[in-house]
Amino acid sequence: MTDKKAGASTMSKTEYIVEAGKHDLVMTHTFDAPRDLVFKAYTDPTLFAQWWGPREYTNRMDKFDVRRGGRVASRPGRRRRPRARLSRGAP
Repeated sequence: MTDKKAGASTMSKTEYIVEAGKHDLVMTHTFDAPRDLVFKAYTDPTLFAQWWGPREYTNRMDKFDVRRGGRVASRPGRRRRPRARLSRGAP
């Protein structure tokens, strides 16, 4: 049995395929970006850690082997500090 779920926005679409009884997840996403840049974002552990996971946390990459049969393991690191917001107010 294959379960397909789709999430869409005005710029992109993500499709997931999950088969019962298997430990595989197939995600297909169309990006509005050059192919080589998307590939690098998925295969460079430093770049991957910048965007994977909750935005409010840094990511710790425990394992990062993106070859077929490899393993990727990450966990949330410390909570990111909010950026200071400057506003012009009355002196």
